Amino acid sequence: MKKQQKSRNEQPNRAWVEVDYGAIENNARVLKGLLAGEAAMMAVVKSNAYGHGMVESARAALRGGAAWLGVDEMTEALALRAKGIRAPILVLGYTLPVLYKAAAEKKISLTISSLESLQNLAKARLSRKLRIHIKFDTGLYRQGISETHVQQVIRLISAKDFPAVIEGAYTHFAVMEDPMRQEYSKMQARAFKGIVAKLQAKGFTPITHASASSGILFSKDFHFDMSRAGIVLYGLWPSPEIKKWADGGERVNIVPALSWKTIVSEVKLANKGSKVGYDLTYELARPSRIAIIPVGYWPLS
Repeated sequence: MKKQQKSRNEQPNRAWVEVDYGAIENNARVLKGLLAGEAAMMAVVKSNAYGHGMVESARAALRGGAAWLGVDEMTEALALRAKGIRAPILVLGYTLPVLYKAAAEKKISLTISSLESLQNLAKARLSRKLRIHIKFDTGLYRQGISETHVQQVIRLISAKDFPAVIEGAYTHFAVMEDPMRQEYSKMQARAFKGIVAKLQAKGFTPITHASASSGILFSKDFHFDMSRAGIVLYGLWPSPEIKKWADGGERVNIVPALSWKTIVSEVKLANKGSKVGYDLTYELARPSRIAIIPVGYWPLS
Protein backbone atom coordinates (compact mmCIF):
# COMPACT_ATOMS: atom_id res chain seq x y z
CA MET A 1 0.00 0.00 0.00
CA LYS A 2 1.48 3.31 -1.04
CA LYS A 3 0.70 6.88 -0.15
CA GLN A 4 1.66 9.82 -2.32
CA GLN A 5 2.10 13.10 -0.51
CA LYS A 6 0.29 15.97 -2.16
CA SER A 7 0.83 19.69 -1.96
CA ARG A 8 -1.40 21.79 0.23
CA ASN A 9 -3.52 23.01 -2.68
CA GLU A 10 -3.84 19.49 -4.14
CA GLN A 11 -2.22 20.58 -7.42
CA PRO A 12 0.04 18.17 -9.36
CA ASN A 13 3.52 17.96 -7.87
CA ARG A 14 6.85 18.14 -9.66
CA ALA A 15 8.41 16.09 -6.87
CA TRP A 16 6.72 13.82 -4.36
CA VAL A 17 7.24 11.14 -1.75
CA GLU A 18 5.66 7.69 -1.80
CA VAL A 19 5.52 5.50 1.29
CA ASP A 20 4.99 1.76 1.02
CA TYR A 21 3.30 0.72 4.27
CA GLY A 22 3.50 -2.90 3.17
CA ALA A 23 7.29 -2.52 3.45
CA ILE A 24 6.97 -1.25 7.02
CA GLU A 25 4.71 -4.20 7.87
CA ASN A 26 7.27 -6.57 6.29
CA ASN A 27 10.14 -4.97 8.17
CA ALA A 28 8.29 -5.24 11.47
CA ARG A 29 7.66 -8.93 10.84
CA VAL A 30 11.32 -9.55 9.92
CA LEU A 31 12.60 -7.69 12.99
CA LYS A 32 10.16 -9.42 15.31
CA GLY A 33 11.54 -12.71 14.02
CA LEU A 34 15.06 -11.70 15.06
CA LEU A 35 14.16 -11.11 18.70
CA ALA A 36 15.17 -13.50 21.43
CA GLY A 37 12.51 -15.82 22.81
CA GLU A 38 9.31 -14.03 23.79
CA ALA A 39 10.80 -10.54 23.59
CA ALA A 40 8.32 -7.91 22.44
CA MET A 41 8.99 -5.20 19.87
CA MET A 42 8.27 -1.50 20.17
CA ALA A 43 7.81 0.35 16.88
CA VAL A 44 9.22 3.85 17.26
CA VAL A 45 6.98 6.24 15.31
CA LYS A 46 8.23 9.54 16.74
CA SER A 47 8.70 12.62 14.55
CA ASN A 48 5.91 11.62 12.19
CA ALA A 49 7.49 8.16 11.95
CA TYR A 50 10.74 9.67 10.64
CA GLY A 51 8.70 11.41 7.93
CA HIS A 52 6.75 8.32 6.87
CA GLY A 53 3.38 9.25 8.42
CA MET A 54 2.87 8.40 12.08
CA VAL A 55 -0.63 6.90 12.14
CA GLU A 56 -0.28 4.81 8.98
CA SER A 57 3.19 3.60 10.00
CA ALA A 58 1.95 2.67 13.47
CA ARG A 59 -0.86 0.58 12.02
CA ALA A 60 1.50 -1.14 9.58
CA ALA A 61 3.99 -1.97 12.34
CA LEU A 62 1.25 -3.37 14.57
CA ARG A 63 0.07 -5.57 11.70
CA GLY A 64 3.66 -6.79 11.37
CA GLY A 65 3.91 -7.88 14.99
CA ALA A 66 4.87 -4.83 17.02
CA ALA A 67 3.29 -4.89 20.47
CA TRP A 68 4.18 -1.34 21.57
CA LEU A 69 4.51 2.08 19.98
CA GLY A 70 7.15 4.64 20.96
CA VAL A 71 6.77 8.39 20.49
CA ASP A 72 8.75 11.42 21.63
CA GLU A 73 6.03 13.53 23.24
CA MET A 74 2.48 13.45 24.55
CA THR A 75 0.99 15.27 21.58
CA GLU A 76 2.03 12.35 19.36
CA ALA A 77 0.61 9.79 21.79
CA LEU A 78 -2.70 11.65 22.03
CA ALA A 79 -2.89 11.86 18.23
CA LEU A 80 -2.53 8.08 18.00
CA ARG A 81 -5.24 7.57 20.62
CA ALA A 82 -7.50 10.01 18.75
CA LYS A 83 -7.18 7.79 15.66
CA GLY A 84 -8.40 4.78 17.62
CA ILE A 85 -5.04 3.09 18.19
CA ARG A 86 -5.31 1.18 21.46
CA ALA A 87 -1.87 -0.48 21.59
CA PRO A 88 0.44 0.38 24.51
CA ILE A 89 2.28 3.66 23.88
CA LEU A 90 5.45 4.87 25.60
CA VAL A 91 6.45 8.54 25.49
CA LEU A 92 10.24 8.40 25.25
CA GLY A 93 10.90 12.09 25.84
CA TYR A 94 10.23 14.43 28.74
CA THR A 95 6.59 15.07 29.64
CA LEU A 96 5.35 18.19 31.39
CA PRO A 97 3.74 17.34 34.75
CA VAL A 98 0.57 19.15 33.69
CA LEU A 99 -0.01 16.29 31.22
CA TYR A 100 0.25 13.45 33.78
CA LYS A 101 -3.52 13.35 34.27
CA ALA A 102 -4.19 13.03 30.53
CA ALA A 103 -1.56 10.29 30.25
CA ALA A 104 -3.19 8.31 33.04
CA GLU A 105 -6.67 8.72 31.55
CA LYS A 106 -5.56 7.68 28.05
CA LYS A 107 -3.41 4.80 29.34
CA ILE A 108 -0.25 6.32 27.91
CA SER A 109 3.01 5.28 29.59
CA LEU A 110 5.58 7.96 30.37
CA THR A 111 9.36 7.99 30.69
CA ILE A 112 10.86 9.35 33.90
CA SER A 113 14.53 10.01 33.23
CA SER A 114 15.76 12.19 36.09
CA LEU A 115 15.72 11.95 39.86
CA GLU A 116 14.16 15.42 40.02
CA SER A 117 11.26 14.33 37.80
CA LEU A 118 10.75 11.25 39.96
CA GLN A 119 10.74 13.37 43.12
CA ASN A 120 8.19 15.75 41.59
CA LEU A 121 6.02 12.84 40.47
CA ALA A 122 6.08 11.45 44.01
CA LYS A 123 4.37 14.66 45.17
CA ALA A 124 1.67 14.54 42.49
CA ARG A 125 -1.91 13.76 43.43
CA LEU A 126 -3.61 11.81 40.65
CA SER A 127 -7.03 10.17 40.70
CA ARG A 128 -5.68 7.36 38.51
CA LYS A 129 -2.21 5.83 38.74
CA LEU A 130 0.26 6.72 36.03
CA ARG A 131 2.26 4.05 34.19
CA ILE A 132 5.95 4.88 34.00
CA HIS A 133 9.16 3.50 32.55
CA ILE A 134 12.24 4.67 34.44
CA LYS A 135 15.19 5.39 32.16
CA PHE A 136 18.67 4.78 33.56
CA ASP A 137 21.91 6.22 32.19
CA THR A 138 24.51 3.46 31.90
CA GLY A 139 27.13 5.32 29.88
CA LEU A 140 25.56 7.51 27.21
CA TYR A 141 25.42 10.53 29.53
CA ARG A 142 22.22 11.80 28.02
CA GLN A 143 18.72 11.20 29.43
CA GLY A 144 18.58 8.78 32.33
CA ILE A 145 19.03 8.41 36.08
CA SER A 146 22.55 7.48 37.19
CA GLU A 147 23.01 3.99 38.61
CA THR A 148 24.45 5.67 41.71
CA HIS A 149 20.93 6.89 42.51
CA VAL A 150 19.17 3.52 42.31
CA GLN A 151 18.62 3.28 46.06
CA GLN A 152 17.02 6.73 46.08
CA VAL A 153 14.79 5.63 43.22
CA ILE A 154 13.74 2.53 45.15
CA ARG A 155 12.91 4.56 48.25
CA LEU A 156 10.71 6.92 46.25
CA ILE A 157 8.80 4.29 44.29
CA SER A 158 8.33 2.07 47.35
CA ALA A 159 6.20 4.67 49.13
CA LYS A 160 2.62 3.50 49.67
CA ASP A 161 1.18 6.65 48.14
CA PHE A 162 3.50 6.73 45.11
CA PRO A 163 1.14 7.76 42.26
CA ALA A 164 2.51 5.50 39.53
CA VAL A 165 2.98 1.88 38.53
CA ILE A 166 6.55 0.92 37.62
CA GLU A 167 5.73 -0.64 34.28
CA GLY A 168 9.20 -0.59 32.74
CA ALA A 169 12.90 0.16 33.16
CA TYR A 170 15.24 0.91 30.29
CA THR A 171 18.52 2.30 29.07
CA HIS A 172 20.07 3.28 25.74
CA PHE A 173 23.36 2.12 24.21
CA ALA A 174 26.04 4.60 23.16
CA VAL A 175 28.03 2.73 20.46
CA MET A 176 25.88 -0.23 19.44
CA GLU A 177 26.15 0.93 15.81
CA ASP A 178 29.76 -0.30 15.78
CA PRO A 179 30.08 -4.06 16.47
CA MET A 180 33.85 -3.67 16.85
CA ARG A 181 33.28 -1.62 20.02
CA GLN A 182 30.96 -4.12 21.67
CA GLU A 183 32.87 -4.15 24.97
CA TYR A 184 31.37 -0.78 25.85
CA SER A 185 27.88 -2.08 25.04
CA LYS A 186 28.54 -5.15 27.18
CA MET A 187 29.59 -2.88 30.04
CA GLN A 188 26.34 -0.93 29.70
CA ALA A 189 24.32 -4.14 29.61
CA ARG A 190 26.00 -5.40 32.80
CA ALA A 191 25.28 -2.11 34.54
CA PHE A 192 21.64 -2.24 33.46
CA LYS A 193 21.26 -5.83 34.63
CA GLY A 194 22.64 -4.78 38.00
CA ILE A 195 20.07 -1.99 38.26
CA VAL A 196 17.24 -4.34 37.29
CA ALA A 197 18.40 -6.90 39.87
CA LYS A 198 18.14 -4.26 42.60
CA LEU A 199 14.61 -3.36 41.50
CA GLN A 200 13.57 -7.01 41.37
CA ALA A 201 15.02 -7.62 44.84
CA LYS A 202 12.50 -5.08 46.13
CA GLY A 203 9.58 -6.75 44.38
CA PHE A 204 9.42 -4.69 41.19
CA THR A 205 9.07 -6.57 37.89
CA PRO A 206 9.46 -3.96 35.15
CA ILE A 207 9.47 -4.62 31.43
CA THR A 208 13.16 -4.23 30.57
CA HIS A 209 14.44 -2.80 27.30
CA ALA A 210 17.75 -1.43 26.06
CA SER A 211 18.24 -2.16 22.36
CA ALA A 212 17.24 0.12 19.52
CA SER A 213 17.68 -0.77 15.84
CA SER A 214 21.37 -1.71 16.05
CA GLY A 215 20.92 -3.88 19.12
CA ILE A 216 18.11 -5.82 17.45
CA LEU A 217 20.35 -6.59 14.49
CA PHE A 218 23.57 -7.19 16.43
CA SER A 219 22.87 -9.76 19.13
CA LYS A 220 20.05 -11.45 21.04
CA ASP A 221 22.11 -10.91 24.20
CA PHE A 222 20.87 -7.32 24.33
CA HIS A 223 17.15 -7.85 23.65
CA PHE A 224 15.86 -8.13 27.25
CA ASP A 225 12.03 -8.17 27.50
CA MET A 226 11.54 -5.73 24.64
CA SER A 227 13.49 -3.92 21.92
CA ARG A 228 12.79 -0.59 20.23
CA ALA A 229 12.81 -0.66 16.41
CA GLY A 230 13.49 2.80 15.03
CA ILE A 231 15.15 3.66 11.73
CA VAL A 232 15.49 0.01 10.67
CA LEU A 233 11.70 -0.34 10.77
CA TYR A 234 11.62 1.96 7.74
CA GLY A 235 14.18 -0.06 5.82
CA LEU A 236 17.30 1.98 6.59
CA TRP A 237 20.44 0.62 8.23
CA PRO A 238 21.64 2.29 11.46
CA SER A 239 25.25 2.24 10.23
CA PRO A 240 27.42 0.72 7.48
CA GLU A 241 29.11 -1.40 10.16
CA ILE A 242 25.82 -2.98 11.26
CA LYS A 243 24.85 -3.61 7.63
CA LYS A 244 28.19 -5.35 7.04
CA TRP A 245 27.74 -7.34 10.26
CA ALA A 246 24.42 -8.60 8.90
CA ASP A 247 26.17 -10.03 5.81
CA GLY A 248 25.55 -6.99 3.68
CA GLY A 249 21.86 -7.16 4.47
CA GLU A 250 21.34 -10.59 2.93
CA ARG A 251 20.39 -12.21 6.26
CA VAL A 252 17.99 -9.43 7.16
CA ASN A 253 15.45 -8.74 4.45
CA ILE A 254 14.43 -5.19 5.30
CA VAL A 255 12.96 -3.03 2.55
CA PRO A 256 13.14 0.78 2.26
CA ALA A 257 9.64 2.15 2.66
CA LEU A 258 10.08 5.65 1.27
CA SER A 259 10.71 6.67 -2.32
CA TRP A 260 11.41 10.26 -3.40
CA LYS A 261 10.36 10.80 -7.01
CA THR A 262 10.45 13.66 -9.46
CA ILE A 263 10.21 14.49 -13.16
CA VAL A 264 12.87 15.46 -15.68
CA SER A 265 12.09 19.07 -16.56
CA GLU A 266 14.84 19.63 -19.11
CA VAL A 267 17.63 17.76 -20.93
CA LYS A 268 20.85 19.40 -22.12
CA LEU A 269 23.56 18.07 -24.42
CA ALA A 270 27.12 18.92 -23.41
CA ASN A 271 30.53 18.18 -24.92
CA LYS A 272 33.41 16.35 -23.31
CA GLY A 273 35.36 18.76 -21.10
CA SER A 274 32.36 20.94 -20.29
CA LYS A 275 32.26 22.10 -16.69
CA VAL A 276 28.94 21.64 -14.93
CA GLY A 277 27.39 23.44 -11.97
CA TYR A 278 28.36 26.20 -9.54
CA ASP A 279 32.11 26.78 -9.23
CA LEU A 280 32.61 24.52 -12.27
CA THR A 281 32.96 21.60 -9.87
CA TYR A 282 32.43 18.73 -12.33
CA GLU A 283 34.15 18.23 -15.68
CA LEU A 284 32.53 15.85 -18.14
CA ALA A 285 34.75 12.93 -19.17
CA ARG A 286 32.66 12.26 -22.29
CA PRO A 287 29.86 13.84 -24.35
CA SER A 288 26.82 13.71 -22.09
CA ARG A 289 23.10 14.27 -21.76
CA ILE A 290 22.35 16.19 -18.56
CA ALA A 291 18.94 15.86 -16.94
CA ILE A 292 17.59 18.82 -14.97
CA ILE A 293 15.21 17.91 -12.15
CA PRO A 294 13.06 20.42 -10.20
CA VAL A 295 14.47 19.58 -6.77
CA GLY A 296 16.54 21.98 -4.69
CA TYR A 297 16.27 24.63 -2.00
CA TRP A 298 12.58 25.27 -1.40
CA PRO A 299 10.76 27.07 1.41
CA LEU A 300 7.86 25.15 2.92
CA SER A 301 5.98 28.32 3.88
